[in-house]
Amino acid sequence: MGLPTGMSIIRCAMIMMSCVLAASGLQAQDILTPTLPSAVIARQSHSYLDQALLQRSLERLRSFAADWARTASADRVFVDRAEIDRRRENRLGASRRLTDFTERRATSPLAPAAMLERGFMALEDGDQRSGAMFCEQAAVLCNDALLRTGDSLYLRIGQMASFWQATSLAHLGELERAMAAYQKTTSGEDDLAAQARFSIGQVYEQNNQQSEAYAAYADVWTKHPRHPLAVTARVRQAVISLGKRQAVRSIDLLNGIDSALARAVGQISPAVVDTSARDLVPVVRLQALAQAGLYQRSIDTCNDFLHRRPSSAYRWVAHLTAGYAHLHLGRADSALRHYDAIVVGDVDDASDTRHQALLYRALSLKRLGNQADAERDFAALASSGGYPYKSQALIEVGQAQYERGDFERSVKSLERAERQAPDASTLLRA
Repeated sequence: MGLPTGMSIIRCAMIMMSCVLAASGLQAQDILTPTLPSAVIARQSHSYLDQALLQRSLERLRSFAADWARTASADRVFVDRAEIDRRRENRLGASRRLTDFTERRATSPLAPAAMLERGFMALEDGDQRSGAMFCEQAAVLCNDALLRTGDSLYLRIGQMASFWQATSLAHLGELERAMAAYQKTTSGEDDLAAQARFSIGQVYEQNNQQSEAYAAYADVWTKHPRHPLAVTARVRQAVISLGKRQAVRSIDLLNGIDSALARAVGQISPAVVDTSARDLVPVVRLQALAQAGLYQRSIDTCNDFLHRRPSSAYRWVAHLTAGYAHLHLGRADSALRHYDAIVVGDVDDASDTRHQALLYRALSLKRLGNQADAERDFAALASSGGYPYKSQALIEVGQAQYERGDFERSVKSLERAERQAPDASTLLRA
């Protein structure tokens, strides 16, 4: 068959040579590496608003106000009536009383706390914009009161106000303002300081500033070693290292984390421990082991995890990584079982894990000698609208066409792969 008119001889030779190299025994699709942090794991740190933490902050704020001996009785009655309305689910009445109080009694010792409670009510109602505004105003009132009275309690209330202002802004995507507010709350060794340092890491991660995020999480681990977030921060460091393909560092970061995790279990609710630590530690570890080339250890870690946590939200990531490790060990039949589990069980059409599993399932069929079914599946993926790994599928289609002697169609498939290649690693295969 003739080559397309206008194609340079050099380019044709390069494309055909890539097919010859692939046909001579190079393992296909090893450029697509599921041992990078999955999208599910990479997104874990970007949830800022925590209702349980909000309730703890509200209870702490009320304890501050209740212990205030220098509060005028009329002010205390006014704020207490707002609290009664709140407990009776009369949120409108409570909001009205607090608004009236903060407008009429801005210099009252209770004014900063009342303003902050307005912010908490807004956050409970899902109004982050108003929450940020009220918390910022509470921080200003705290600063004014501190200058007037010198009472250090205003520092603690102001820290709380700045933290929740920052959290509201981060939730709204205003990361630069959120970072400035979080920085105001990192003094001290208490719960909010640990939360603030962790949140700074989240903001950096969301802004794709991985080195800065890594340093912020390191601060949580070193300055708050007994805080429940220390484990989660260490895991985030391991994920960042994994994303940089620093597998050995990732493994080292996770060594010894089990004792810290055991300390965390009793300090926070079981649900938080399960999702943020118990599951993430082994899943990140098995991905790091696979990336480091320790495939059998990765498989063993995966099997243990799936046995202990068969319903984990991260089970599909574990299956994907185990399949990848089996492929590297030449066990395409075992790999196929893991990919079939994902295709059958992960029914989310937008799931990146499912998208990778479909590609690797076809590769497993190819390794098992089922060329016809493999090429059919690759071709179906290549023609599927919106499929994110279309270029990799096209490479495999082009390789199969070359091996059949269909050179003209092979070149066309590889050219399509080059046009749709998302990064340089795919271009190297094409």
